[in-house]
Amino acid sequence: MKWIGWVLFLIMVFVYYKTQVFHAEKMNALHDYLQFLFFHPELYKDHQAKFLKYLDHDVDRKRPDSEIFVQTQRVVESMAGAMQDEIFLLNIARRRGLTVPEGQ
Repeated sequence: MKWIGWVLFLIMVFVYYKTQVFHAEKMNALHDYLQFLFFHPELYKDHQAKFLKYLDHDVDRKRPDSEIFVQTQRVVESMAGAMQDEIFLLNIARRRGLTVPEGQ
């Protein structure tokens, strides 16, 4: 019966580990997205305009601020996650001072 406790303990450790990995990947995606916007100010303005348009048209202002915050946070996380593969290498190249043709 002692082994059941160990199995449950190992399951809890595994779940904790996977949760930490998930959150670390999300934070990495957000950091890469932020760097990408810093490296490309013209795209920052485009993304800012789209985000402000989203706020004006798609957000229910009658909802509490905490719900609006969570909703907008999910939008930004979604954008960062969707672009993560594309911007990862672009950010590396820009940090190293290399030029990368647009669209690659």
